[in-house]
Amino acid sequence: MIHSTLASLKDLASQQRDHLRAAGELLATRAKQGTVEVEITQEMLANERAFMERFHQVLEQAQKPKS
Repeated sequence: MIHSTLASLKDLASQQRDHLRAAGELLATRAKQGTVEVEITQEMLANERAFMERFHQVLEQAQKPKS
């Protein structure tokens, strides 16, 4: 059973790798043409906002003089 699960995971990883490779090639081709479109979701924007807020908090804490 473990062997079949590992084989399934290996196949899935291979499919994912092929998909990412194809997507990368497509983006490279479109970039050469001067046209690149990226779909951005609300979740992506929220994650970016949360990251930047946390990043600024850490910077502020690092800049405060230590007592």
